[in-house]
Amino acid sequence: MNFILFYFVIGSVFTRRALSITCGNRIPKVLFVLVDGCRWDYLDQGNFPGFKKLSDKGTHALHVTPIFPSNSYPNWYSLVTGLYAESHGFVQNMMYDAKYEDFFMMGPHESVNVPHWWDGAEPLWVTAEKNGLRSALYWWDGCQVEIRGRQSTFCRKYQYIGNSWTSVNEDTKEAFFTALDLLENNEMQLVQLYYEPVDFYGHKFGPESVERKQALKDIDELLEMVMSEIDKRGLQDQVNLVVVSDHGMTLTDSRSITTIKLSNYLDIADIRYMIYYGANSMLLPHEGKTEKVYQALKGIPGLQVYHKEEIPEHYHLRNNRLMLPILLVADKDYLIEGLDIPGKSIPTGSSVSLGSHGYDPYQVSDMRSIFYAVGPGIRKNYTSPPLNIVDIYNVLCDLLGFEPLPNNGSRSITKGMLVPEQLLSTPCQLSDAPVLVSQIWQAITVTFICFCLQKWHLVTT
Repeated sequence: MNFILFYFVIGSVFTRRALSITCGNRIPKVLFVLVDGCRWDYLDQGNFPGFKKLSDKGTHALHVTPIFPSNSYPNWYSLVTGLYAESHGFVQNMMYDAKYEDFFMMGPHESVNVPHWWDGAEPLWVTAEKNGLRSALYWWDGCQVEIRGRQSTFCRKYQYIGNSWTSVNEDTKEAFFTALDLLENNEMQLVQLYYEPVDFYGHKFGPESVERKQALKDIDELLEMVMSEIDKRGLQDQVNLVVVSDHGMTLTDSRSITTIKLSNYLDIADIRYMIYYGANSMLLPHEGKTEKVYQALKGIPGLQVYHKEEIPEHYHLRNNRLMLPILLVADKDYLIEGLDIPGKSIPTGSSVSLGSHGYDPYQVSDMRSIFYAVGPGIRKNYTSPPLNIVDIYNVLCDLLGFEPLPNNGSRSITKGMLVPEQLLSTPCQLSDAPVLVSQIWQAITVTFICFCLQKWHLVTT
């Protein structure tokens, strides 16, 4: 029996040494939190001890400029790829792909589970997995899909708060505690968590509403709890906490905006599909009708109309095949009304929310978002110059210890927020070898025990 004990002890030591050797002296750990719809100046409007602690102990940016369109899916994918929409493929929250005769409709619609929408680029968690790091994603859409041959180690699928998700804060708290357990035990090295209430209540009740303000207080309390728990567990020198948003929000009360009704200007029969409405929209005219539709809409007050090839270069949209022939962009204080025709208007409807986004982020400051970070790889009490949302990807890759894929971000802007040793002079990679070694060792051990027991049985009988 002493031989059996010897095998267990050596096997345990061997597995731990394999983990240390394959990773070096530092195991990268990142907790990445996306607070949807958190406008850059919301945090100037009250007392937020969680965000203040993030700022005092770490780094925050003056503001972050999202890509155009300043909507969720385009910017979610920019955060995790560092690419503009024309490169990663999410040119809008909803899309039409003529190649597949298919529509992308946003979560929780089943279309989000179709892989071809996601294969335009490789997201952070897939690259992490390919570098041997293990990732867990909570409510972050896309984690349920196999992208370029890989998925996250763990995925809790996106859940829409509008579907009576009354326990969102309790569930988020539980997810945070689980995330810290996973990071503390080295079971995961990257955890991504998505939080929607700030965006949802900003849409439903307006950006200055009591409900939206309470949602921000709720996530602030959760973040303060997370940082206290990190300190309590002694993880402050191990875990990097990064908190961002995808876009801001502006007031679109029907009493203060002008609605642009396209049917007043064009023949609806000339339109095959109108994809999305609000701050911007794409039109697919029937064959031979593109120029007619374009000319009918030119010159409407508050509306910018572009042929695909005329789309401004700084939008970084026109070189993607999913862009339709005509792009419409509303000025601030204007909204494009949906056609509200089933089968033609995607989505069907024309309702106006009290809060909206999607406007030109280079013209409308309300579209700006946030960046906060704290941890061993982040400078303390540092204020970063304004960032573009594509810059954040490089920071995440540096904190995780692997070289980012080619992207549109600038490291010259973000290098000041990283401690010098965090820059990628010696990348740290955690391979799957420890798991394989452990599994092989367990198999050898079980075989050995069975052999010993068999011999012991033969001796005693």
